[in-house]
Parts: sequence; structure tokens; C-alpha cells
Amino acid sequence: MNILDNGIQVQEGQFQYLWFRIVDDLGQHRYRAVALRELTALALDDKEIEDYNAWGKQWGAVQGLYNAGVDFVYTAAGMFTPEHV
Repeated sequence: MNILDNGIQVQEGQFQYLWFRIVDDLGQHRYRAVALRELTALALDDKEIEDYNAWGKQWGAVQGLYNAGVDFVYTAAGMFTPEHV
């Protein structure tokens, strides 16, 4: 696969997606787009705060992405409360 062209789509000052024009080994030209999203927090109710399971929440988020047909790229966790991990 070779990338022939690429760019960034921005609308009204907001990033929308990255796009790529590619050619595969068979000579077929295609376009691919990548929309990046950020999950900034996982919601917790009062019961969950007492029995907090950060890895369980992370697994639930990744499983939800998989079930939605999203190609997962990268995760990083910064846990600062109740204490820094």
C-alpha cells in the first residue's frame, strides 16, 4: 500500500478527520478517513466510588468500541483521584 495524498479536514475551526488517498498492491485507488475521538472521563455513581474498578471500566469502554465496530487505536489512563496511580 502506498499513500498518494493526505490531508486534514477542519470545519469551523474544529478538527473533523484525517484522510488518505492510497493505492494497494493490485493498483486499486481508495480513500480512507480516520476520525479521532477522546474519552475524557468514565462516569461513576456513588455505589461505584466505594468499589471502584478502574480496569473493569476501561475494559467496558474498549468492549463498547469493539461492539460499535470502531477500530481502536490507543489508550492511556491518568488516574488522579482518590489518589494518583
